[in-house]
Amino acid sequence: MKFIKLFLLLFFHSSILLSQKQTDFEKVQKRVQKNYFTEPKAALKDVILLKKLAKTNSEKNTAYQYLGYVHNFLGNTDSTRFYIQTRLNFAKKHFKNTKDYYQAIIDYSNQGMEIIDSYVLIKELTEGLSDINEQKFPKEKGLMFMLLGDILLRDGEVDKANNYFDKSFGLITGKLVKVDYYVRKSSVSIKKQNYTESKGFLLNALNYVDKKHSYAYPIILNKLGYTYVMLKDTKKAKETLLESVNFQNKNGFNNLTSEAYLNLYYLAKLQNNPILEKDYLTKALETNQDDIYLKKDIYLGFKTHYSKLGDLENENNYSIKFNKLNDSILNLERGKLKTDIESRFQLKESIKEISHKENIIKKDARIKVLYGLGIGLLFLLIVILLLIYFYKISIQKKLRKSQKKLHEEELKLMQEDQRKEIIKEKFNERKKLSMELHDGIANEIGSLKLNISNDSELNNENLDAILSKIDKLYNDVRNFSHELDPENITEVEFSQLVNNLCSLIERKGIKTNKKLLITKDIDSLDEAVLINLYRILQEIINNIIKHAKATEVQLEIYEDDEELIFFVKDNGVGLVNKPIGKTGIGLNNIKKRVEFLQGTYEFTNLENGTSILIKIPKKTK
Repeated sequence: MKFIKLFLLLFFHSSILLSQKQTDFEKVQKRVQKNYFTEPKAALKDVILLKKLAKTNSEKNTAYQYLGYVHNFLGNTDSTRFYIQTRLNFAKKHFKNTKDYYQAIIDYSNQGMEIIDSYVLIKELTEGLSDINEQKFPKEKGLMFMLLGDILLRDGEVDKANNYFDKSFGLITGKLVKVDYYVRKSSVSIKKQNYTESKGFLLNALNYVDKKHSYAYPIILNKLGYTYVMLKDTKKAKETLLESVNFQNKNGFNNLTSEAYLNLYYLAKLQNNPILEKDYLTKALETNQDDIYLKKDIYLGFKTHYSKLGDLENENNYSIKFNKLNDSILNLERGKLKTDIESRFQLKESIKEISHKENIIKKDARIKVLYGLGIGLLFLLIVILLLIYFYKISIQKKLRKSQKKLHEEELKLMQEDQRKEIIKEKFNERKKLSMELHDGIANEIGSLKLNISNDSELNNENLDAILSKIDKLYNDVRNFSHELDPENITEVEFSQLVNNLCSLIERKGIKTNKKLLITKDIDSLDEAVLINLYRILQEIINNIIKHAKATEVQLEIYEDDEELIFFVKDNGVGLVNKPIGKTGIGLNNIKKRVEFLQGTYEFTNLENGTSILIKIPKKTK
């Protein structure tokens, strides 16, 4: 059910578009839309403000929608029930047989799956489906069919659920549709104990899922692992379930780990391995995230385990826990209908009270507006008459003098600001030009010089390479006339730029030990950041080639959640004649670029060579 909610909410989230001309309401809505899924606590204040700003029926409907979303993610059951019911009643009244009405039914059923009685949910869904136009609203109809299937499957009506899943398929479009369909079909097959059919559906689902980042991947693995257990294919069951656990640990999908360990317990039970049975049950209980239905099965597993071992005391303890939790679940199910009826009654009473208060407030507001308007007009009339009678001529003279003086002062200030700005811009341009000339053209000329001096024989291939570098120098100089725009750097993946620099070292006969532990996310960093990162590495490499006299270079670039780390080490002569505090323009440029990126640097003289450690935060302030 958690996967269903996540899939539907992501589907709706991607479908919401804002107009170009934004009102205050739309600005707040944009913030709520951005934060409600990842930071519901932060979004709560904005969503309350959104309700206050709502004027039109469409805006009020949107406010109720996000109030339901936020309270659902915060786990506020009563508030979630109140707002999804409020929105549904509001949509019935103002948006009957429109997309907003059908979307309200879908959200009501999706978010109310665990807190509202099945009978009530089915009633709302069938009422919406009875008059929906499939040609105008195919997606909404498909989603309502799918939710009906989920409710019926949960209540044990397997054949009806399977029928609704088939009806939904083809009406809904999107990246996860086939994955979602095959997972549901496998659940039907598992309920029917047709595990061979379930395996086929799940293997089909794997063909359409992103195995690296998808939330659906461990869900499929858990079901597939359980299916293999039921088919007594112990080898594949173990491989599949352990892959699910490892994937979840790596990607942070830990709310499914408990189920994976419970399925591993079933596997150990099949293999008659009591030690592993207890170990997997313990892990399943430790990783359970308040899923009472799963916890009930874990307690039952412990009871069965200790019964088999003849440990009557522990068997009795877990039997008591199982029965207590089972009774709680039954009471919870019985309470859903009662709570739902009570909440509907309270909602009706609240609507009546709110409507009465709103009418009183509107009347008082109209009276206050009329009274204030009358007083204001009278006061304005008196002020105008007095000004005309007493001060007309004198004020006009003073006004002209004041305006003239003010205009002269503003002109002087404007001229002074412009002069300062021009000086500042000239200084920045000179500073930029100095840095780019040294890091770009100077380094390329130095590299060209080294190529010519180190090549004993200049064959056609070498001449072509030298001519190519001369062409590049020509292009660089030409680009300076267009404000030194380094587009060629940002058009290449950062990892390839690093590989190119390493190739430059190796062509000089220097052994390179390279380790790159970076993702492609680095290429999405700001253009200025990427350019400065490249220039830093370029400066370090050229300094090693020209000054270090090294035979071996170690280059490591890796990242964590917060920062990028560059570590470069050579076995050359080090900085013996240049203390760290007295460096040349090359190392100074490295420092300036690191400081510009709000990073830190550390130059270290070693017994043989030099090491440089640079840390750059991914998000600058």
